[in-house]
Amino acid sequence: MTCPLCSSSELKNLGDFKGHKKLTIEFYLCKICQLLFKDPSLRLALEQEKHRYETHNNDLTNSNYMGYMEKSWKLILGQLDLSKSSEIQILDYGCGPTQAFEYFGKKSEVQIDSYDPLFFPKLDEFKPYDGIVMHESFEHFYQPGQELATACRSLKPDSQLWIHTQIYTDDTDLNTWSYTRDPTHVVFLTDFCLEWIRKNFKFSKVVTLKSDFFALIKKAK
Repeated sequence: MTCPLCSSSELKNLGDFKGHKKLTIEFYLCKICQLLFKDPSLRLALEQEKHRYETHNNDLTNSNYMGYMEKSWKLILGQLDLSKSSEIQILDYGCGPTQAFEYFGKKSEVQIDSYDPLFFPKLDEFKPYDGIVMHESFEHFYQPGQELATACRSLKPDSQLWIHTQIYTDDTDLNTWSYTRDPTHVVFLTDFCLEWIRKNFKFSKVVTLKSDFFALIKKAK
């Protein structure tokens, strides 16, 4: 077994913990990049995963969901030069069945493309973007190293990658942390891991927009 982010085989088995429907979850922590991840044998089959996403009440008519997404959109807007809004190109990477950011982008006159391997699988890997957002999608990646590499190839110089996900810390109780109870959540960032991504994917700095929302800044060479 190797780390799905950095491919290292230097892993620490953290033991077994309680999971969804009392399922026992075995966790591993990579000694190199500090990514926390579940035993890969626990991953859902593709159709099971898609079905679970389809049961979420996340659509454009759900005012609670859209209010939640709008708060994130405003944080992204705060990172953009809106004097050039019509020229800005953003990719929503892992949008799920709902294209919420496209909706807000149209209202703000910002061009947004949506990509999701299960619902909107068409991705132009040669199109350059000013920003890519992974909003509650990183924790679903079976191969986060490959997903980041794909996304970063599409980033322009002087661009940003926004990651919205919860952070695992030494104080986190894996028996009670609700974030791990979702069977589609398979990988979890740590502060060290976020810095590892910054360094290894050539970003200049990490900016914390809020406790679970981060901007990785890629400066022009």
